This record gives sequence, structure tokens and C-alpha cells, in this order.
Amino acid sequence: MADYKPNLPFNTPCKLLKRTITKVNGVNQETFTESGIFYCSAKSYGGTEKVVNDVYVIEDTWTIDTWYNPNIAKGDRVRFLDENREYEIYSSPENINRRGQYMRFKVVAIGG
Repeated sequence: MADYKPNLPFNTPCKLLKRTITKVNGVNQETFTESGIFYCSAKSYGGTEKVVNDVYVIEDTWTIDTWYNPNIAKGDRVRFLDENREYEIYSSPENINRRGQYMRFKVVAIGG
């Protein structure tokens, strides 16, 4: 079996926003704190097509490949440094070939 090698260089800078959940008056509240910059390759493939309430919608989704980082988790957010839009990590990051070298995860845009 051949080792995984990313197709593109990791030259897109992103900021990781770590999620913290606290209970306030019995209600879970999420806060996001900046947790450093990492470099990745990001591909959109044109988004994800869905039908929601009989309306055709294209979600702004991206697939991100980067160096393995155990601090990146589902529910955290990512902000590309060249735009001010945040994306939520909605798939559990995959440790490719279980080697602790590369990881891949999907993100979806927050908001409209």
C-alpha cells in the first residue's frame, strides 16, 4: 500500500478557533478562542448540493488537508486569513493512515 502524499502544498494560512462549552443558568453556551495559525490546502469542489424544504441549496463546504494536529476537533472553527468568514468543522478530523502525519476534515460556512 502506497503512503498518502497530499496533492497540493500546505500554503493556505488558517486560524484555529477552539470551542469551549460552559453552562450558564442550565444552558450550554459556546465560546471560541483563537488557538494559533496552521497551514493547509483547501478545496471547495463547488460546495455541497442539498434540497431543504423543497428548495435547492448549495452549502459552502471545503475539504482541508493539513499536518496532523491533535488539537483540531469536530465543532471547532477555522478562519482563512485572506477572508473574515468562519467555517465550522463538521466532520471528525481523519488521521490519515493512523500515522500522525497528515489529517483531513470538512468544514461548512457559518451564516448565509
